[in-house]
Amino acid sequence: MYVNSQNTSKLIEFCRLALTVGHLAPEDVTAISACLTRAKKCRDRRNTIVHAIYTPAESGVGIEAMNSAKKTLGYRVSAISVEEMEALAGEVTVLRSDMFTAGWNARAGKMPGMQPIPPARPGQRVNGVTPSA
Repeated sequence: MYVNSQNTSKLIEFCRLALTVGHLAPEDVTAISACLTRAKKCRDRRNTIVHAIYTPAESGVGIEAMNSAKKTLGYRVSAISVEEMEALAGEVTVLRSDMFTAGWNARAGKMPGMQPIPPARPGQRVNGVTPSA
C-alpha cells in the first residue's frame, strides 16, 4: 500500500528494508542487494539524462526560468550522448534480468521442482544485450 505512492528512490529503500526480515538465505540477500545497488546507480544516471534533455537552457521564461533555482539546489545539466543513453538502456535490460533471476533463485529452494537459474556466462547475451564485464 505504501509503495504505490513512492518514487524510485523510496522503492529501492523499501526493498532493502524488506531484505532485513530474515526470510532469505544470506547469499540471496547479497545477490538482491547488489541488484538494488545497481538500480540506484541506474536511477541516478537516468536522472542525469532527464535533466540533460528537459533543462538544457540556462535562462528563459516558464520552466527554463527555474534553472537558476535548480543550480542553487545542486542540479547540474550536462550534455548526454546517444551512446550514453543506449548504454544505460542496455544496463537496465541486464539489471531487469538479473533482478528476476535473483528473485527466482531466492524462491527456488522453497518450491518443489523449481531449479535456480544459473548466472549468465561471460559474453552471453541477455535479452538482446551482451553485459559488459
